[in-house]
Amino acid sequence: MEYNIDKILELVKVGDTPLSQNPVFSFNPESLILQEFQRCKSLYLSRSSLNNTLSLPDYQRAIIELMGYIFHKEMPHQKKLISIASDIIKDIYQLPRNVIINPHLKQDITISKHPNKLITVSNEEKEKLHPHIQKRLLLNSIVFGSSIHIWKTVYHIAKEEIENIYTGVVSLFDLYEKYTSLISIYVWNSVDPEVTDTNNIIVQGKEEIKFNNDKIELVSQAINFPVLLHEINKGVIDALILKGIDQNLSKKELEYVFQEADNYGNELWHQYLSPTLYVKLLEDWKVETKEIPKKITELCKMDYEELKNYMVKIQK
Repeated sequence: MEYNIDKILELVKVGDTPLSQNPVFSFNPESLILQEFQRCKSLYLSRSSLNNTLSLPDYQRAIIELMGYIFHKEMPHQKKLISIASDIIKDIYQLPRNVIINPHLKQDITISKHPNKLITVSNEEKEKLHPHIQKRLLLNSIVFGSSIHIWKTVYHIAKEEIENIYTGVVSLFDLYEKYTSLISIYVWNSVDPEVTDTNNIIVQGKEEIKFNNDKIELVSQAINFPVLLHEINKGVIDALILKGIDQNLSKKELEYVFQEADNYGNELWHQYLSPTLYVKLLEDWKVETKEIPKKITELCKMDYEELKNYMVKIQK
């Protein structure tokens, strides 16, 4: 199986990525990428029994078949799996009572990759909003980095419960091990990093934050249990980083910041770069998991220059 790693590294070397203008992502991107690539490759080799010489179409078919097989096996137990996923994330972060998790397991999930209408601003406004966009990009790296970390490992917490749910020849837990390893390596060999809108991207889930008076509702949809953990976590961290928004921005300015920083085309590069950044944050923080929201809130309170300098420093 061939990987796009050389092409990915060449693009970051010449600064031709959506995140290259941010000094944190351009400080040592080769190291960030190679560390995550090696983690994904090791995961794949240790968990997957697929022939490593499979062609890309055969590899894609194997993933699609496994997705369907897992969904079929989970279907009678969806309510229980949803409950387990919610409890895991609640226990990890010790969520306050006003945060409501509303998760769903479903087979067909669609995501709108393009905004309905692009917001345009003047050059003067662009200059003013630049640090807000760059700060949002850095906070988004925590969303992606932490969620990929959750996706790969956290379902192990519920291994006994998962194995008791389905007792077939192949356990759900073993299916999750295989699935997470296949998807983790997928972005390194199937997606062209120069084409950010590609049909090769497999939509596995999505999350949305809804506000109702003083309550925050995190609506998550996913095709299976590991992905549901990933999406619930994204919702939690997404809600946390809202504290990093400058309340003095106008509605139009805020929408422009979101448009630029939350652009769908950034997501693939966050998958390459952000997991290692998140690992470095954890290494620097040295705190229990329940303290992570507090540390993220501290980052949100920093202005862009302070946050940028800190996230460059932890890479040295």
